[in-house]
Amino acid sequence: MKHPAPSKLRILALVFASGVACMAHADEARCPTIPGGSEVLAEQPPAARLRFVQRRLDDDAQRVRIWAWTWAAMYTGLTVGNAARLATSSNHDDRVDSAVATGASAFGLLVLAIMPPAVLRDQPKLSRIVSRFREATDRCAVLADAERILLRDAKSESFGRGPLVHAGNFVFNMAIGLLLGTVFHRWQTAAVVTPVGILAGELQQLTIRTHTKDTLDHYRAGDLSYRAPRPGPSFSIAPQLGKDEVGVGFGMSF
Repeated sequence: MKHPAPSKLRILALVFASGVACMAHADEARCPTIPGGSEVLAEQPPAARLRFVQRRLDDDAQRVRIWAWTWAAMYTGLTVGNAARLATSSNHDDRVDSAVATGASAFGLLVLAIMPPAVLRDQPKLSRIVSRFREATDRCAVLADAERILLRDAKSESFGRGPLVHAGNFVFNMAIGLLLGTVFHRWQTAAVVTPVGILAGELQQLTIRTHTKDTLDHYRAGDLSYRAPRPGPSFSIAPQLGKDEVGVGFGMSF
């Protein structure tokens, strides 16, 4: 007894079901883990892994952008204020103090402009990577590009909180103080400028509110539900420009 040939409609249904199954399999395909990653991470879908990296780094970049503009405004105000004081002062000692202060604040602004935190520089790159993911034939390669950014930003965060940056802040401000004292014989001014400069540099580093290293640790463990902790005490910094003096005001709220 012969069985009837399958209808065209049945054939099309089988083809469609096979295509859907292939697409689902592709979406669930495993990608290699990041260096140090766990087996739990390897089992996560590539789209979920990329979405986690993007959200966490976007949050960090938003906080760093606020931080950068705050410090840029402060350095700009100090540079303009000290430059104006330099241009209008007729006293030699005041001109020396203003010139050194102008150079120091302008240097801080320049460093901030040409060397912002890595997470801020990498955000446009990560956005381009995410836009390629949907149409990519090799989604694992695209995910690996995003993971390299995560690794680089975590390394940058660790460096920014490391001893070398703090030592550089100390050396730079000590050099400013020695310049004022040994070259211009302004030891009294140096005794004030040096500790204030060191304190400002430390606050600049301490007020960067990023959690990229924590994000990397949770990502390696496969914990894609991680959320960065809420901000703790907040700092406010603003230039103080007066008729006879230029300074910086610090505040902290809980």
